[in-house]
Amino acid sequence: MRIYAYLLVFLWLAPAQMRPADWRPVGTDELTRKTPKVDPGADAEAIFWDVHVEDRLQGSNFSLSLIHYVRIKIFTDRGKEKFATVEIPRLGRTSISDVAARTVKPDGSVVELTKESIFDRELLKTKGLKVKGKTFALPNVEVGDVVEYRYRETHEDETASYMHLLFQRDIPMWSVTYHLKPLQLPWAPFQMRTLPFQCHPPAFHREPDGFYSTSLTDVPAFREESDMPPEEQVRAWVLIYYEAESKADPDKYWKQIGKEDFSNFKPRMKADNLVKNTAAELTSGIDASAAKLSAL
Repeated sequence: MRIYAYLLVFLWLAPAQMRPADWRPVGTDELTRKTPKVDPGADAEAIFWDVHVEDRLQGSNFSLSLIHYVRIKIFTDRGKEKFATVEIPRLGRTSISDVAARTVKPDGSVVELTKESIFDRELLKTKGLKVKGKTFALPNVEVGDVVEYRYRETHEDETASYMHLLFQRDIPMWSVTYHLKPLQLPWAPFQMRTLPFQCHPPAFHREPDGFYSTSLTDVPAFREESDMPPEEQVRAWVLIYYEAESKADPDKYWKQIGKEDFSNFKPRMKADNLVKNTAAELTSGIDASAAKLSAL
């Protein structure tokens, strides 16, 4: 219960400061490459997908800031059509700022996105749901170009606890990197933990600026299929969350967890008449226990 008491602290958030950053140099191979690197049939590939995730506390307010930096190589007209326009959704109390983008030609010349070309629009409208955000078309994109963009996403009244870090997207990626900067609160015994699913990224290593980072390379695109399991069971991603530090004896800890879980689930394990009648109907005429279990 003490964990939940500490988690009540994470109710107020404050804006994070975006780290100053210039465009990274574009390599000769990135400019001149004519064929995909990860997927031979790809229309475009992300040279890198880089995200800084930072939780901060200022006074009594918290904030969650994500700085995205994406660079994409266009190989076909279909790739141009799909990735030359960018839509950045804004959900809840989220703000999008510091948007910048440019197109780099194979000869190294650059076409910058102007501020007048960035629009606030309604991106999705269905019954009971409206999603607004920013959108822009990268300038003068042609097959063979490199396009890149970056922006800051700030979430009010949120932290990164239980955030899903996507290591697989709808485009093959040469490299995907996450940089994490968790809260440092001497009065709260919490540390950020990570739990990977469908992937095995290296352990996070500390960077000079206080962030911790990890990367995966040559990541294939995620593609939806009919009748596939839930997306979280097939896509590569990492869960990040805060957990209280504990020096409890393992035997005592798991015994206590077992008692708590049993207490929570006990009311749900009582079979009512509907369950009993349905089970009897499904196993009618079956004698063998294994066959009954299969029928159920």
